[in-house]
Amino acid sequence: NLISSRGLFGTVGKVQPMLCGAPLGKKFVTGTVSGHLYVWSGRKLEKIVRAHERGINAIHASPGGLVTGGKDGNVKLWSTALKHEKTYDLNEASVVPLDVGVRSVFAGLDVTGKLITKILVGTKSSEIYEIASKSGNMLQLHEGHYANELWGLAMHPTDKDIYATVGDDKTLRIWSISLNRMLRKLKTDTQMRSVAWSNDGKFLLIGCGGNSNGKRGKKDGAFLVIETVSLDVQFEGRDSRHWIRDVKYSPDGTSFAVASMDQKVYLYETKNFVLRAKAEKHNASITFLDFSTDSQMIQSDSTDQEHLCHNSNDGQYFALPSQLKNVDWFTYTCTYGWPCQGIWPLKKDVGAPMPVSAHRSGDRKLLAAGTDQGQVKLYNYPALKSAKCSTQLGHSGEVANCRFSLDDDTLVTVGKQDRSIFVWRLTGGGGG
Repeated sequence: NLISSRGLFGTVGKVQPMLCGAPLGKKFVTGTVSGHLYVWSGRKLEKIVRAHERGINAIHASPGGLVTGGKDGNVKLWSTALKHEKTYDLNEASVVPLDVGVRSVFAGLDVTGKLITKILVGTKSSEIYEIASKSGNMLQLHEGHYANELWGLAMHPTDKDIYATVGDDKTLRIWSISLNRMLRKLKTDTQMRSVAWSNDGKFLLIGCGGNSNGKRGKKDGAFLVIETVSLDVQFEGRDSRHWIRDVKYSPDGTSFAVASMDQKVYLYETKNFVLRAKAEKHNASITFLDFSTDSQMIQSDSTDQEHLCHNSNDGQYFALPSQLKNVDWFTYTCTYGWPCQGIWPLKKDVGAPMPVSAHRSGDRKLLAAGTDQGQVKLYNYPALKSAKCSTQLGHSGEVANCRFSLDDDTLVTVGKQDRSIFVWRLTGGGGG
């Protein structure tokens, strides 16, 4: 059992929060909010060392010395006697972190186990750097989304290797599946939760807004059109004042749809970005939408479990199911409708995982679904009642989005709370 004892500060240092700690020989060293290192002998504070300008978030002790990392963006190397040896400023990296605050450090030793040769550093903005202790060279090894929640995901329409994500950290990121890394990113001034490629892959349509704390943002309801090579913003529009949940281009490329949390779908002309019509029949916030293959209709889901269809030219609502029975949908990302009824648990299965995202494969043989408990499920398409599935675990919370790659060999999923991107390889058969 762990037993806690209050430290004896005496007159050596002030009582303040301790953010991290590590054993150093017979002593114990803690990092404080003020940026000092406190050196302890048992419960007694022996001395303090001025180390960083702001709070110390990370300490790693080794036979080769001590490494500290602070909110000031500095990583410092110390001897085992706590003599300062070197400082590495992340602001001097060739690729500067979006937030230089250090969250974790690790000291790598040489073959003798006595000399620190490399330092791994993790930042608040989810970058990981490797620092050569002697030269100070900083190599970025990895980066990812880092703030609040991650929702937006879209696969490239002509390149099976490429996909894009957008998140609450206000970044658009373009990734490579084969290289398993990010290719380029754009930092914007607003949260983003939905993204779609134009049919030729030359532009990205992005829905803006959304906040995990529920507060309204200054660009809630706006959408951006971004050129994919330069990442320059080509157009910014706004007709809604509530954040955008989903966006899609029509199959013929002449229009695009923007689904808002204000219960409306806004339909625009691609050529001049003019608002063509609104679909206004929903009684709750819209979650997903799809175009029909002939680009004449849209289907959409809402949070009150409605699944409605509208004309994509004038926004007219189709009330009769008989009008829809022969409609072919270009994509299927809605979680309601006849083809995906089997992804929902039976009423008797109280507490069972609920689907929150879905995507049909390009060959129309498989249907993927992400649940509110982190499962990724694979069904044969269509998934009718009591359909069997293959279930995989990985995400620690809600799977906000899932998409098959162009060749259907890969499935990409994004976690809403864990902000993780999972790339799944499809092997063997489908559901069951």
